[in-house]
Amino acid sequence: HVLELSPGVGQREIKRAYLRLVSRHHPDKLNSGNQTEEAVKRAHEQFASIRSAYYLLRVSRKVRS
Repeated sequence: HVLELSPGVGQREIKRAYLRLVSRHHPDKLNSGNQTEEAVKRAHEQFASIRSAYYLLRVSRKVRS
């Protein structure tokens, strides 16, 4: 759900979705602009959830990085 994928997708699609979302929601991109502290905090939380979802998928599928 976090990676915006449907069940049964391949590893290539998972990695592509992860990289797309990380580039879109990376907190450093917001720090360069005039963003509020709340927006930066929300970006950090979203970034952490994207990373943890990707990590869990990798571990559950026993995929090397």
